Parts: sequence; structure tokens; C-alpha cells
Amino acid sequence: MRFQVSQVMDAIEQRLTTDVAGAQAVVDLGEIVRNVELDRGRSANLVRVGMVIDALGRYLVDDGALLYGVAERSLLSEPALTSKERMVLGRWTDQGLIEVTPTIGDRVVEVADLTGLPLIVTRPYPDLVKRFGWLADGDGRVLQLTFRAGVAALRPMDDPTGEPAGAPVTGSGPAVGRAKVPRPEPATAEPAESAPETESESEPESEPVRSLPLPVEVFGARGAARIARTRVSWRRFRRAEPSHPGLLLREWRCEGFECPAFGEQRRIGQPVPRMRGDVPVCPRHDEPVVAVGPRLPAYPVSIVVDDLPRRRLVVRGGQPVRIGRAVGDGAGDGSGDGAGDGAGDAGAEGDQPEELVSVARWLHEAAAARVSLVHLQLAAADDGLVVTDVSENGSIIWMRDRPDDPGTTRPLHGDTCTLGEWDSVELYTGIELVRGDRRVAAALGRDGLGSVLMDAPTAVHKQV
Repeated sequence: MRFQVSQVMDAIEQRLTTDVAGAQAVVDLGEIVRNVELDRGRSANLVRVGMVIDALGRYLVDDGALLYGVAERSLLSEPALTSKERMVLGRWTDQGLIEVTPTIGDRVVEVADLTGLPLIVTRPYPDLVKRFGWLADGDGRVLQLTFRAGVAALRPMDDPTGEPAGAPVTGSGPAVGRAKVPRPEPATAEPAESAPETESESEPESEPVRSLPLPVEVFGARGAARIARTRVSWRRFRRAEPSHPGLLLREWRCEGFECPAFGEQRRIGQPVPRMRGDVPVCPRHDEPVVAVGPRLPAYPVSIVVDDLPRRRLVVRGGQPVRIGRAVGDGAGDGSGDGAGDGAGDAGAEGDQPEELVSVARWLHEAAAARVSLVHLQLAAADDGLVVTDVSENGSIIWMRDRPDDPGTTRPLHGDTCTLGEWDSVELYTGIELVRGDRRVAAALGRDGLGSVLMDAPTAVHKQV
């Protein structure tokens, strides 16, 4: 398979972040780039990062999964990389999309420990188990990257079955795979098995849901009729508790010149400092960082289309985000030129411009007629995610008390509300915004997950 490398790199770039609020897993980039076993190719290849992102997306059933990458400084001058790849690595570093340290040491494990993020590895770390006991406690925080059937896959390193994520459910394996899920009965009773089968009718019959051995919680589908669901353990979507939560509650500043991690010009949320004893330091400059105040509230948000997350963004305090049909960030038509109605333009100098995130690429004709150019405004407050409807036709709030609550609805039109922990807001049937840190289950419809490798070129958008 031939790839247009620059387009693949652009697609990978959109799925990298060092913002701890948005990241969903952490990995040592050098370990991946130099892992020949992944593709039997040259000794170092930056495209392998895309293989990990695709594997993470399949594992989380999330088309917008974001990866926190850590690289040793020597990787930027790796002679086995092409000049184009080295240039791209330099750009990712300067933009703060990846973290670069003088030596990798235990940094990638430390990031996972300080933030609670899952750790993606190709090998175990027995020498660090004494310091980081969770590396061996079997709670699924360590994800092993494997290569099977031509694709990279992730599975918990303590998985007794040895099956990659997404494998069919068998008699005693973990609750991962495809299984039929009973849907709520409609108002007029219909036969339970009246829905047509999927195109993969030749697949063996899945086990009944009641036989799954791990706790599983699922939201009911409300968009296009779901035929098959992907059942996964709640553990997969929940971040572990950070070991030093105080580090994540402060805003840090590094005195290094134009530091991409903790400098004044950083636009996205910050990474986590490195710890030297009890002193937080900048991982790039190895100098102490200074706390400059409390970190503003931030909430990850997923744009969910027909029950499948398609894009992940972060709403931060003081930086409202607008959602709508207008092509404000290039995400609507793939042009990347930011063309639209001007709704995404920055305000006067000194003001915080409102980001405009477009859902146009996922709208069919009927949906496009109902979703406004600017439909919703999202803002982060101390008490939660605040949603303001500014549309012509209004939105729907789905209110839930718990993950397995089917929910009740109320309209939102020209008004503001604060989303509850498990609430979501629907722009149109099948187009929904949910808290990215409160998702416990997923559904796969006829349109499956994308790939940063196979689907490049992709729509271009800024990271929010």
C-alpha cells in the first residue's frame, strides 16, 4: 500500500496531544518508531505512530482518539528517518504536540502514573514495578501493542486469553467483542428479532450478553437503528486516579525560551511536569517550573455520530467553543482553508477568539437543513460544562443519573444549561455531544472506524 507521506503525517498530527485533559493514552514514540516487528520495514519509520493511533482508536472504539507521545531528543536526529520525517518531528515538538526529553528513562511510565492515562508498551518494565506497582497489578492500565492479521492491536498486558482488543467473545475471555444487545421495547410492541441482520451474516453467533464475565454498561442507541453493538468492559474508558492530583490542578510556567510545553504562548492545555524528588521540572529543559495559579477547568468532549465518536476536543475555561454547520476550522469539506461565514474569525486583539468546530462533514441533507451554521456554544465552568443553544431550530438535552440510565429529554432553544455528569446534547438525531471523560460503552454501526493511514488525505482541522 502506498501512502502520500505528507498527508499521512498531517492525519497523524491531528491525533497527537500533550494536553492531559484530552489525551487518552501515553506511549514512548522512539519505542514505536524503531519497532521493525510492526511492519517488517526499515529500521525507523514515523508512519508506525499512525499504526498505534489506529490501534488505540479500535481499542477505545473512538474515531478521534488522542495520543500523548513522549520522545527522547535523540529521535529528532535519528539517521534512519527521512529528512521529511525529521522535519515533521521537529514541527510536532515546536507546536507542543509531543513531549521531548533529554533522556527517556522512566518518563513515559511517570506520565501514566501522574495522570492516570493508560500506558501503551511493546515490552514489560520489570525494573520499574517496585516503584510503580500498578504496572503488575492486573487492572488493565498497561496495553500491549501486538501485530496480527496485518494490523496493530492493543490488549491489556495482563489479559489471560492473549487475544487482541476487539476479538470475538469466547466462553471465558474478557468482555470484549461483538454481541447482540437488547434494545428498549418501542411503544408498539414488535418482534424482538425483527431487525435485519448485518452484512456479515456468516459470522458465528455471539454469546448471550448475560454470559459476559466482566461488568458491562451500555447506553441505548437513539440515532440510526443499531444492528450490532460492541460490548466492552467499563475499565476500558475510565482513567485511573492520578498519583499526584495537585500537579494537574496548577498552571505551570517554564523560563526556557519559548518553551512549547509550559511557555506563555502555549495555546492548548498543558502536559504534566516531571518530578525530581518533590520538585516539578520541565521535561524538555530539566529546570524547575513555577506555579502561576490554578489551572482553569477543562472538559473533553466527543462529537458522536450514530453512536460512534468521530472527533475529540477540549473545552477550557475562558476559551468557549462553538459547534455548528459552518466550516470554521476546515473540518467540513477537507479544504483546510478555514473558509466559511466568518464565524470562526478571531476577535479584537487581546480577546480570546471563540473556536468554531464544524460538524458539516457528517450531516446528510435533512440534518444540514436543521443544524445551524453556529448551533451551540460550549463553555467550561467550575461546576461543569455549560451549553448555550444559539440555533434556529433548537437542540435536545438527554438527562441521565447514571451510565445505564436510558435518559429523559428536554428541549433547549435559545437557553443555557449545565450538563450533568452523564448528560449529552443532541443537535439532530444521530449527532450528539457527550462528555469525553464519562463514556462507558460504544456502538458500531454500518460505518466503521476510520484510519489515519488508510483514509489519508483527511479533513484538516485545528486541535481544540
